[in-house]
Amino acid sequence: MPLAKAGSAAPSTSGVSRRRSRPTPRQRLLDGATKLFTTEGIRVIGIDRILREADVAKASLYSLFGSKRCFGDCLFEAHG
Repeated sequence: MPLAKAGSAAPSTSGVSRRRSRPTPRQRLLDGATKLFTTEGIRVIGIDRILREADVAKASLYSLFGSKRCFGDCLFEAHG
């Protein structure tokens, strides 16, 4: 990797360290759902709201849990 020229900015690594310290998508989904269910109630929160709160794509939810039902089972098991 070439050295930065005098007066030019060096590449930023802050984005990399931020990503490393960010919880996994699985954990963000579980934490986001817990937060929303606790503050607003389980009956009024849909999966799209949880996905937005967790900043996770819908495809990731199905990749990680297989179905909404399995996601719910894991969520309730974690807080058993």
